[in-house]
Amino acid sequence: MVMRVDERLEREMVRMVARALRRHGTELHRDTIASMVRDQMPEVLRGPSPRTILDAHPDAFRQMTPGVYGLVSADFKPQPSAGADAFARYGWQLLRHEFDEEAAEQSFEDCLEKDILNVSGHFGIAHAYLRQGHPEKATAVVEWLLRARPQDLAAHRLAAQCYLRLGKWDRAADEWHRIVRESPSDFQAHLRLAVAARESYNTPLAREALEGALDIDSSSVEALLLMAQVEFDDSKVEEAADFVRRAMDVDEDYVRQHCPGALLDLWSGDADS
Repeated sequence: MVMRVDERLEREMVRMVARALRRHGTELHRDTIASMVRDQMPEVLRGPSPRTILDAHPDAFRQMTPGVYGLVSADFKPQPSAGADAFARYGWQLLRHEFDEEAAEQSFEDCLEKDILNVSGHFGIAHAYLRQGHPEKATAVVEWLLRARPQDLAAHRLAAQCYLRLGKWDRAADEWHRIVRESPSDFQAHLRLAVAARESYNTPLAREALEGALDIDSSSVEALLLMAQVEFDDSKVEEAADFVRRAMDVDEDYVRQHCPGALLDLWSGDADS
């Protein structure tokens, strides 16, 4: 008899849960575990293969109750004798699937205890700090990365995110400007450079960044509204109104919900005239 894919996946998951329960001193009948799998992880049964389920089915794992996830994930956690890279991989696995930032932070700490120069561990713990709302702690790690890897664009991108979160607009603009020069097709980098430049009152740089963003995506409502704000800040009311009109043509509902009142008044006045 040919076993259906969903049956293979269910059996694979049942084995994983049963093994995890046994390791924690609990035994359940296989039918009970199978019912729990079907109830808590319906997406896993629509997956393409019974390969490593934590990587293959992150959405299914997010549906698991914390208690069951904790039991199953214990099977993936490195043994204390494992090397630094194993703890880094486990930490990234936790972060990638949005399971447990605190556990990820601990895994990266374990990694760095074994190898203080482990780059993946430093990147990972900085991301874990940011996820938990600690940009100042992340910044301290990122600045080590910048010294260790001054040409690494990923380190500069992470630094830019930290400086944005801390409101260090000049430093954020410097980092995003570097990223834009290295990666001119990066729409989000242009947009974030514009935000940082506007907040640091560098109108020419903000305008330049938004022109680059609109060259990449001329229908981006977010970029159009931000350009309207930049022009309005610079007392260029007609130009600001034109960008609001262009944004309205793309998505009027979004503009009405997100456009600052002063800019929306420009469009309303134009519409009335």
